[in-house]
Amino acid sequence: MLLLRRAALLFALILSLQTSAGAQTAAPALAATPATGLFCPISARVEAFKGHDDEILISLWSVEGTARASGTLALYSGNLRYRVPFNNVIAASMINDAIPPTPIVIRFDTPTVIDSGYVGSLGNGECLIHSPFVRTKLETYVQTYGSDFPINSPIYPNWTAGLQKFRAAAAVTPAVLAAGARVDPPACDKPYVWASTTYAAPLEFPSSKMYTGLVAVRVTLDPSGHALAYHIDKNSYERPFNDAAVLAAAHSRFAPQIYRCSPVTGDYLFVADFMAEPFQKTIGHY
Repeated sequence: MLLLRRAALLFALILSLQTSAGAQTAAPALAATPATGLFCPISARVEAFKGHDDEILISLWSVEGTARASGTLALYSGNLRYRVPFNNVIAASMINDAIPPTPIVIRFDTPTVIDSGYVGSLGNGECLIHSPFVRTKLETYVQTYGSDFPINSPIYPNWTAGLQKFRAAAAVTPAVLAAGARVDPPACDKPYVWASTTYAAPLEFPSSKMYTGLVAVRVTLDPSGHALAYHIDKNSYERPFNDAAVLAAAHSRFAPQIYRCSPVTGDYLFVADFMAEPFQKTIGHY
């Protein structure tokens, strides 16, 4: 995975899982606590247990590579907010389907629909909201791909086997009982707005080598829409094409994600499509 940083400020907090073609090591634990003011480089996804309307199942996904993490989740349902701890769980990487995330099973006193949520802290440190999930977006993804795991995604590996392992582990995972506290609802017309491209820079088609296909660049945006970092999530394995995709992303402009009426940091998937007649498209969710 190619990582180009525009700022060296992000975090000294995830130890990436090191893998090779035929072997893998155990996921290391987080070795540092995020400093106040830094975002948590982990996002959460939620799905419902079939036949269990009082339980939900959470998976965690890491920005920079598979790792173990401990912290808390912040979940919203109507005018209730839940703080749910998690301990020493695997946060998976979308591009490494060999290691699924650890299931986090949460039980409520009554049937509950979670509207949105995010990772609120890692270790002992609070951190800024990063890539919160919103139920309506996840439902759209499930309708498109059949799961909140990437199953038929053109960008990521097929997670069918990983999803089966995840759900099998969830069936025997003890549930955490969640207690909610009342909060004020968002007070704006559009409390949830996904990140978007406001200007897509032209994509320069390299002439040195031939490649037909996609290069996907995950752009980490700060609350003002400025890029903090770039990751190659779908690699062309041709350096000129990777560089062209990152350069187009770097010269583009973005609007940040709005969550509960406030801009937050988040990941935006910028997809360069190299075809016989070069053109570019961007996809906002992955």
